[in-house]
Amino acid sequence: MFNCCERNMKKCFFPESKYLFKISDINDLSLNTTSPISNVFICSSCHHLLVEPKFSTCGHRYCSHCIEKMIESQSSAICSANNCGQMIKNNEIYPDFAVENNLNILTNIVCHNETKGCSWKGNYVSYRDHSKTCKFDTLQCSHCSIYLTNEFTQKEHLSSCPEMLVPCVFKNFGCDTMIRQKLIQNHVQSSLVKHLQLLTDFIPTFIIKNLQDKSSQNKSINEDKNEDLCREQKSLKKDILGHSNLFNEEYNKCMKYFFDKSELLASFIHCHGTYLWCIDEIDRLYREAKGATFKAQLVESSPFYTSTYGYKLGLKLFLNGDLDGFNKFLSLHITVMKGNYDPLLNWPFQYSIIICLYDMSEQHHHVIHTIKPKEYDECFKQPQADTNPYVQITNFCPLELVFGKQYAYVQNDKMFIKIFISFEKYNENVIKQWIEIQSNGYPVNKELEILEALHKQE
Repeated sequence: MFNCCERNMKKCFFPESKYLFKISDINDLSLNTTSPISNVFICSSCHHLLVEPKFSTCGHRYCSHCIEKMIESQSSAICSANNCGQMIKNNEIYPDFAVENNLNILTNIVCHNETKGCSWKGNYVSYRDHSKTCKFDTLQCSHCSIYLTNEFTQKEHLSSCPEMLVPCVFKNFGCDTMIRQKLIQNHVQSSLVKHLQLLTDFIPTFIIKNLQDKSSQNKSINEDKNEDLCREQKSLKKDILGHSNLFNEEYNKCMKYFFDKSELLASFIHCHGTYLWCIDEIDRLYREAKGATFKAQLVESSPFYTSTYGYKLGLKLFLNGDLDGFNKFLSLHITVMKGNYDPLLNWPFQYSIIICLYDMSEQHHHVIHTIKPKEYDECFKQPQADTNPYVQITNFCPLELVFGKQYAYVQNDKMFIKIFISFEKYNENVIKQWIEIQSNGYPVNKELEILEALHKQE
């Protein structure tokens, strides 16, 4: 099957894939780039060294991950090798143990991303793991089309991809809706009555079914054996209680899943480097803050992300001030929180944060504060606890201005605070002009276009 000869180091190139690996001390296995036998080690899809090789009935080989991806959306796919064109069916794919045994003896393999800068080198067993985590790989999500760094990241991404279709969290109770992950929260809220009805129907159906099952079993018991009948009745009550507990566990699991996802979905709602916080019932909250005697009252924002897979931040607002601003200033604290994507990000956080308190009068006398991370080292490092120390702006705005009649920082019992992450280093003149366009109602992408144009003019 193979030429039994050289043990010398060889360097093999596969032109169609631009793939490179080195082989040394192969125990009588010799590969030759001019021989068609060299292609048995190459995936017909990704054109890299096979990982967990499988073959179809047409004889062509694929990585396990590649062929699964080809047929994941349907029961069959078309073989892409050398214009083969044969149909590949899910039930006609087999592990290729013979080729895998030969692969296992390869050493000094160079990563297929060597030309991109990856310096990894090792044997085939190590290569299988490395190929799934190589930081120089670029994979595209089939649902949202974003590019990911490696297969491991792709699998992590799929658990939270906003465009991926997932079943409703009330699936086990009868809701068969499939919906994009980013719309789960909207679906649960808009279908509240339907879900409550499903739960209402499920409980008696669940209990009655188990009662009927047990009753049919009881019919086989001799009625004269009262002792056995009493024992069976006790067992029936115990089973009903047990099933009731199982129902509660399933329901709690369902709701936990929903609330866990709700926090995650915040990353899809608040992105593009901006977050607009609307605080309602300002009058009540301010009265409660004024009446607090031992501890300053605060209002917390929902956690938000700087982008879909960015840094996670949170805000605290003290309507009657905090620390040296107590009873004199509106105080605002901001923190970096432990997020889902921290291992993928650069640390410490280094972008300026611009905070805008909206004046809703015609004067548009917005209050602006800029936070520069270099001045607060401990606050912007990678979080080890749930939150980093807060950056405290204790004198954010004088209370006499906030609640005075000259401006309208509070209107219709609402207050608006906007956070803008300055990913570019805009100067103060550009920021001032950005403030002026805040009341124009532009979408975020339009604001960024204007900022970029102003920045170029400067």
